[in-house]
Amino acid sequence: MTKDEAIAQLELGQKLTHTYFIAGEFIYMIDGKIFDEDDVELNDFWNFRHDNGFQEGWGIYDTVSNDPFLKNF
Repeated sequence: MTKDEAIAQLELGQKLTHTYFIAGEFIYMIDGKIFDEDDVELNDFWNFRHDNGFQEGWGIYDTVSNDPFLKNF
């Protein structure tokens, strides 16, 4: 999914991952603010991810398939 599609999904409440993220990493949005899987607010998230690599490669985060601790359950 593209960056624009990812932003739209974040606004709908989806958790997202990216091809550059490691297993278990994701972001989500609350009240227009982006947080990571540890509930840390990521100020200026898009300012640090403006290169072409982050224009595509986004996907919906699936807890079971993206979490190495849950894959075997």
